[in-house]
Amino acid sequence: MRRDLLAIGIIIVIAIIAVALIFMPPAPTPTPSLTPTTTSSPATTPGKTTTSSPPPTTTPEKKRPTLVVGVLQNIQNLDPALTKLSDDANVYSQIYEGLLEYDPQTGGLKGCLAESYEVSPDGKVYTFHIRKGVKFHDGTPLNASAVKFSMERVKEGPGKGYYMDLIEKIEVVDDYTLRVTLKMPFPPFEWLMAGIPKAVFYITSPSAVKKYGNLTSHPVGTGPYKFVEWVKDDHVTLEANDDYWKGPPEFERIVIKIFPDPQTARLALEKGEIDLLYDGLGVTPATDLDYYKSSDKFNMIPSPKNTIVFLFFWLPDPDRPTANPYLRKAIAHAINYDAIINKLLHGYSLRPYCYIVPTMKDYYFPVLEKYTYNLTKAKEYIEKSGLKTPIHLVAGYYSRATIRRDIFLMMKEDLKEIGIDIEIRSYELSAWMETYTTGANDIQISAWTALYFDPHGFASFFLNSSIPYPNNAHYYNPEYEQIVMDALKTRDPKERAQLYKKAWEILAEDLPAIPLYTPYTYWITQKYITGIPENYPLQHMYLGWLKKKA
Repeated sequence: MRRDLLAIGIIIVIAIIAVALIFMPPAPTPTPSLTPTTTSSPATTPGKTTTSSPPPTTTPEKKRPTLVVGVLQNIQNLDPALTKLSDDANVYSQIYEGLLEYDPQTGGLKGCLAESYEVSPDGKVYTFHIRKGVKFHDGTPLNASAVKFSMERVKEGPGKGYYMDLIEKIEVVDDYTLRVTLKMPFPPFEWLMAGIPKAVFYITSPSAVKKYGNLTSHPVGTGPYKFVEWVKDDHVTLEANDDYWKGPPEFERIVIKIFPDPQTARLALEKGEIDLLYDGLGVTPATDLDYYKSSDKFNMIPSPKNTIVFLFFWLPDPDRPTANPYLRKAIAHAINYDAIINKLLHGYSLRPYCYIVPTMKDYYFPVLEKYTYNLTKAKEYIEKSGLKTPIHLVAGYYSRATIRRDIFLMMKEDLKEIGIDIEIRSYELSAWMETYTTGANDIQISAWTALYFDPHGFASFFLNSSIPYPNNAHYYNPEYEQIVMDALKTRDPKERAQLYKKAWEILAEDLPAIPLYTPYTYWITQKYITGIPENYPLQHMYLGWLKKKA
């Protein structure tokens, strides 16, 4: 009985407590503090595992896009010291950098791996201050010794002429100062240090060169992208260099796909398999260019190349008709320049009225405007020449450059009207190169790209030292030679401009060659690609300015 009463009592007490808990008012909610709190790490006992609370959730970092690029030029070598091909530079310009770089905002140059530099009053000594804290993709630090090593490698390859003809010596002043002494004043030297137009002086990792022997298929630079793989005749893959000294680049990966022809590349664009197509050779058919230009799916950005397509005359033989200056002037008036550009080239080129591309505005003087398409004036010059008509000329072109054949066919009827009969001949590459020295052609069409984004790059075409190419005419004029050399001795832009104006005037009177047109480089992009600068001056593809809109 006593046990039963005790059990009943315990039950009653528990019930009272439960009821009290149910009807108890809730605890007040604490007011959030405006003062940040600190959390100490929990103490741990040796031999025991401590599990901490998960960190607060944060917004995930936005994933960078991949850029897929199509090119129409195959790749041979990814070591800038061992190649001069723009085809190769299309890839390795994303991997390597120069001491200087092109500035699309100003159209000039600015510091890159050299944060600054000075030039001596005589224009022969360049002192470069190397940027600190930069590393190559393999972890090797950038310093003056690495730059010297890289520049001296140029002597080993096809760019050795740039080095041997220009550089007297390279000296390491201290860890981050490099002094380069030239054999003569040479204002275009700065452009070479920016890899324009040929990127032979891009800076390569000395450790990688010592490891691999050369960087043909193991490129290691300081640029925004690192090499991943190269599948011959198919593609090259690059990945972001997240330690890049300018900050992480725009794209996570870049895939550069090689297409055998413009038609296959167009199909890839249509399917959205590539983000853009870069045609550095200007081989895309004009009909395709018309399509891209009118399409609402793509952007087409043409940029004048640093190239002029010339009609050259053979001059060294005084008995040849082309040695007669009046004949050359007659032909200059018998060329329908507008028809070549608008009908044959569909307007995708410019006529330069000078011996330099129109984009070099400070040095461009329209000295050739006097040579208009005028058959009446052309006939007058034929009469002045004293040559007996019909005059027979051999007109040659490289077999793969069929547009040049079409130009001769267009010229043929007009030349016949003024008493000139042309025999058009086609040459395979080896035979074509021989014509530069044999003089097999009286007239021929050749295209030449300036070695520098500087007026000297074009003026040098007609120096005696440039025979047989690019001086296909074998032209020599002592007065012209002196003016061009004088223009290298001064760094004053206005003084140089006046000297080059005199040089162009001499060429316009002597007419060793007639500039026909300046071709374009083409960027054909999907609508979401932006950032390609106007009047793109490089002779190779650089992707560092591009962006891909979401």
